[in-house]
Amino acid sequence: MPISKWLVYGLRDPRNGEIRYVGKSSSGLRRSRAHQIPAYLKQEPNSHKANWIRKLNALGLEPEPVVLQQLGSPVGLCDAERQWIAIGRAALGKRLTNATSGGEHGFVRTPRSVERVAARIRSYWASPKGREFFAQHGPKLRAAARSPTATPHPRRRS
Repeated sequence: MPISKWLVYGLRDPRNGEIRYVGKSSSGLRRSRAHQIPAYLKQEPNSHKANWIRKLNALGLEPEPVVLQQLGSPVGLCDAERQWIAIGRAALGKRLTNATSGGEHGFVRTPRSVERVAARIRSYWASPKGREFFAQHGPKLRAAARSPTATPHPRRRS
């Protein structure tokens, strides 16, 4: 039977067979393999999962992907991930490396991370390079933002 595009997967420790991480995917098992890419590991320098994968790599090992549940569509994928994480936490406690209870879309933004990104954006626009860019492209950007076909800002009311 072919593997579904939408699934909940686990990463198993090859030393003892424990599922140490639970994730969801809309691209089959490609997503589970992405956790081992060095650039991906750099995005999470201090996460429990990244440290566990680095320790395995130092031993010449890799986590083994395991399909926990397959779905026929993306409906229910987040709920399924939350359920599997809850099962893993009940069985493994802190040995499960998931940082959250699951079901999020994309990165979890903390107030600190939002402020750091905002500070970088403000410093860019205050720099000579940012001012030069805005002087050159500002009128076009403002016109595009006011266009009737412009996508509305998610936090602004019309």
